[in-house]
Amino acid sequence: MAGTGAILCVINVAILAILVGRFVFLNDDQTEDLPVTKFEESYDYIVVGSGSAGSVVAARLSEDRDVTVLVLEAGPDDRGNIHLTIPSDAAGFQHTKLDWEYYTEPQQYRVYVPRGRVVGGSSQLNFMVHVRGNRFDFDKWAANGCDGWSYEDVLPYFKKYEDMADEELAKSGIRLLQKLLKTDVLKNIGARLHSTPMPQCTQHQYDSDEYWQCYVRVLTICAFHQCCTCKMGALNDPTAVVDPQLRVKGIDGLRVADASIMPLIVSANTNAASIMIGEKAADIIKGNK
Repeated sequence: MAGTGAILCVINVAILAILVGRFVFLNDDQTEDLPVTKFEESYDYIVVGSGSAGSVVAARLSEDRDVTVLVLEAGPDDRGNIHLTIPSDAAGFQHTKLDWEYYTEPQQYRVYVPRGRVVGGSSQLNFMVHVRGNRFDFDKWAANGCDGWSYEDVLPYFKKYEDMADEELAKSGIRLLQKLLKTDVLKNIGARLHSTPMPQCTQHQYDSDEYWQCYVRVLTICAFHQCCTCKMGALNDPTAVVDPQLRVKGIDGLRVADASIMPLIVSANTNAASIMIGEKAADIIKGNK
């Protein structure tokens, strides 16, 4: 079905950064306490940025103990910061040292663009929301010259790092919320579930499992999901910056693996797709695909 890729669950994606076997934190506040104190004269791989994709690339490449991996991260270590594990605290990291605090170039208005400046990158500012996107998003990538990036191709990489349930978890969350709404605390403040039917789901009886399954598939919103500035495409595509192997055209030994390579934005939060890109990039680099 069209919405099977739009899977909503809650997952602490930032924990992926812990998988990194070797990193260097260029930390403004703790330069004397770097996790790595001995540096090699050269490295097999240098990963610039330990964000959603970069952390995965470094982690997977580091599984091979015969190679050396260097990770460069401008932000601080995330370990020991309990607030980074609390979804509701994510907004509190905006406009702090953990945020690059970008703004768009002024036209009529300037738009604030928060980006994570910490191990884990923008996944740390992501409220721990995890949404794959629609399967047709990735099929469009493949149709536009990105061979090997169809939904069938990338699904194994989503599954490789996911550990939580699919639509079932979202439906269970709604049922739990309904139970909480029956408690005296919430009844006393008049809390209630929004009951206006979702137009796309009127074929199902309201409040049935089928209705909520439809609901969580079609109700999607996006915010702060910048992407597509380093487009992936076919070798003969003049608008593409990287090829389907993520190699930057005209430069040897340089690949890009993050949300910027998306040829089209996914119809969902971009963090899950960015992690998938990291997983697939690691396999490409290792020669598995």
